[in-house]
Amino acid sequence: MIIDSISDGAARLEDEQGRLFTVPDSWLPDQCHEGSVLSVSTESTTDGTAIRLTIDHGAEAERQQTIAAKLDRLRKRGRA
Repeated sequence: MIIDSISDGAARLEDEQGRLFTVPDSWLPDQCHEGSVLSVSTESTTDGTAIRLTIDHGAEAERQQTIAAKLDRLRKRGRA
């Protein structure tokens, strides 16, 4: 999931299918920001199911490289 926005105590997350989910920003890991890539895992407990959000630094770096490459191609196309 990617953090689309954070405001007014809520975070909007987007999954790979483009679906949006709103969760309390207190659920987010420390040091994440808009654009951070999160991994979601679940854990069964005696009280139900717990959801864990963690920053996926590897996926985030890959996403940033992909975006930078696309911007570079657009800039080069604009000069042609």
